[in-house]
Amino acid sequence: MERKITKKLIEWEKSANRKPLIIEDARQVGKKWILENALGKLYDNVIKLNFGKDDFLKKIFDNDYDTNRIIFEIETYFNTKIIKNNTLLIFDEIQEAPRALTSLKYFNEDNNDYHIACAGSLLGIKLSKTGFPVGKVNTINMYPMDFEEFLMVLKEDNYLNLLNALKLDLINKFASKFIELLKLYYIIGGMPEVVYNFSINKNISMANAIQDEILSNYKTDINKHSTDD
Repeated sequence: MERKITKKLIEWEKSANRKPLIIEDARQVGKKWILENALGKLYDNVIKLNFGKDDFLKKIFDNDYDTNRIIFEIETYFNTKIIKNNTLLIFDEIQEAPRALTSLKYFNEDNNDYHIACAGSLLGIKLSKTGFPVGKVNTINMYPMDFEEFLMVLKEDNYLNLLNALKLDLINKFASKFIELLKLYYIIGGMPEVVYNFSINKNISMANAIQDEILSNYKTDINKHSTDD
C-alpha cells in the first residue's frame, strides 16, 4: 500500500544530518509495515530487533552504551554483517527496551553511520522511565490514511487524479461519486489493516470487526501504562 510518508523516509535515508529515527504515531497505523516494506527496500540488508518478542535482545543493551560492542553483539546474534550506511536496523517495540531507547543518543554521537529506525507504542515511548533522547533523534509523525491514500488503496485513481489536478468543473460534475467515496471513508476510516481488508473483501461488517479489535488493543495498551508504577 502506498503511503505519503514514504517520501519523508527516503529523505531521511539520504540526509547528511540524519539521526536515529523514531516514527511517532498511535498503534496500528502501519509504521512496522512502512519501515520494512518501504524504507527497507533502500538497503541491501534489514535486521529487525523485536524487543517485545525476544527478551535476550534487551540484554545486549544492559552493560553499557558502547555502540561498537552493541553492533558486534547484534551481528553475532543474527549471524550477519552490519554494513554502515547500507544496513537498516529496525528497533521494534522499542518501548519495551528503555536502554535501547537511550542508546540512540550514543549512536547519534558516536556512530551515526549506522541507520536505525524505531517503531513502538508512542504512549510507551513517551512514558519511558529512562528519558527520551531529546535532540539526538529524528522524528516523523505518522497518521492513519487520509482520503487520498484511501483512494489509492481502493484503486480509484481517476478520482484521485481529479482531486490533485483541482479540475473543479469535473469535480463538480462527479460530485455524487466523490460524496459516496467520502461517506465510505468515514465508515471505514484510515487504519491500514481495515482499509486493506475492505479493498479485498468489500465487506463493511468485516471491516467493523477489525475496527473493534483495534479499539480493544488501544484500551489494553492504555490500561497497561496506567497501571505501571
